[in-house]
Amino acid sequence: MIQEISNILRKTKNVTPYYKKLDAGENSSLAVVSSARPLVVATDFVANPRPILVVVAGQKNAKAFAAELRSYLGSGVCLAGNTEALWCLHSAKHKIVVASASE
Repeated sequence: MIQEISNILRKTKNVTPYYKKLDAGENSSLAVVSSARPLVVATDFVANPRPILVVVAGQKNAKAFAAELRSYLGSGVCLAGNTEALWCLHSAKHKIVVASASE
């Protein structure tokens, strides 16, 4: 199901430029309501699997974000403190790392 959502989202007129930049290896940003952010990250990962670092404000928000990503993707999501984030990105087990901007 997440693959189908990814296909639809990537074809959406306002979102297509965002994905084109990411696919080209460029930085890009997209304003998305907070409740949809884990879905956007998950759909991007499904379409283009690669290490992704997500930084959110506060440990509570990081836990919630990681839990939502796991509900979409299953394993491969690492909830990390600031010092663990780089290890998780380097590890082959974790493809998406969610870290808190504050411990």
